[in-house]
Amino acid sequence: MLARPGAPARRAEVPGVAGIIRSLDLRTAGIHEPGLWTAAMYCRRPHRVRGARRPDQRRGHRQLRALLARWAGL
Repeated sequence: MLARPGAPARRAEVPGVAGIIRSLDLRTAGIHEPGLWTAAMYCRRPHRVRGARRPDQRRGHRQLRALLARWAGL
C-alpha cells in the first residue's frame, strides 16, 4: 500500500518507493487525491483510526478499506 502523506514535501517520496517495490515484482496500490493516508494514522485495534478527523483523512480511510476488501476477495 502506497501512502499519500498530507505534507506535499513527503508526497515526492512516494514514486521512488513505488519503483523499488515494483522492482521486486510486488503489486502496489495507493490512496489517491483527495484522500490522505499514512501508516501512522492507524492503531493496532481493529476498525479504529487514529487521527482521521479531517475529511481528507476519512476519504483515505475509505479508499484503504475498499482496496483491502477487493484484495480479500481475490
